[in-house]
Amino acid sequence: MKIVSKTRPGAGGAFLALLLALSLTLSLGTPALGTAPPPAPPHFFYGAVTIGDQPAPEGTVVSARVAGVEVASTTVDAYGEYELEVFDRPDDTIDFYVADVWAASYPWKWGGVTRLDLAIPGFDFSLAVYPT
Repeated sequence: MKIVSKTRPGAGGAFLALLLALSLTLSLGTPALGTAPPPAPPHFFYGAVTIGDQPAPEGTVVSARVAGVEVASTTVDAYGEYELEVFDRPDDTIDFYVADVWAASYPWKWGGVTRLDLAIPGFDFSLAVYPT
């Protein structure tokens, strides 16, 4: 009597290859001991920028500062709006400036997305002549 195996040739090899691929994938996603954790996602701010009652002109600088030190900056677009990402500032309050004039403050949040419209008073460019 002849005994015949009913397994396909190479089926064990395919299983081993799949197992090896799975173990490599899992090991690549696991950080090594002693490595720093990945950075926190930024807090994303966006909104309208006005100077006086008018949209800020394109190119106006918007900056984010913590304790007086600039941590991010951008410029206003053609629609009078800005977008700004502030990275890794846990427990800090962000001060926002438009053209170097304080406009608002907001606490940094891990992965936050915040609409924050910024407004500063208009500049007085009137001319006075003395004596009259």
